[in-house]
Amino acid sequence: GIRPSATKFSAGELQELLLANGGTASVSFVFLAMCNSVVYREAFKKAGFRNILACESDVNDKRAAEFARDLYAALSDGQYLKSAFSMACTCAKARGDRAVYHLDGDGLVQLPRPAAWAPAPSMTCMTLERELSNVSTAAAQQVVPLPRGAEDFVGRVP
Repeated sequence: GIRPSATKFSAGELQELLLANGGTASVSFVFLAMCNSVVYREAFKKAGFRNILACESDVNDKRAAEFARDLYAALSDGQYLKSAFSMACTCAKARGDRAVYHLDGDGLVQLPRPAAWAPAPSMTCMTLERELSNVSTAAAQQVVPLPRGAEDFVGRVP
């Protein structure tokens, strides 16, 4: 079978690698999903990255995965990185996660949304009401269930 492998870089080697590959040109934020990633956070910072999420302590793998899931769920829901980070920290704390997560930067990063999700610029409550009144009763009564993961995320502990 395939054996996963990893190469561990020193902070200096990582910084050199990042700078050699163009630095931050197309990257909005970096999530260092590993224990005690402060040294690596500094390497990304020196290479010009503006938003860096790191863990300043040891972290349990399961807890780190839960934190990442919460973070990306909030980001995919349209939250700014700053708010998504805050939500993920709150959820982690509620689960008993003792890891110390840290966001370096302003957190004003948002995932791009497809054009179909964006409301029409001229849409007001009145025009929305008028549009909704034109929807047939049968179409209005259709129930679309949420994906199981999104449903489980809201306030339930598995």
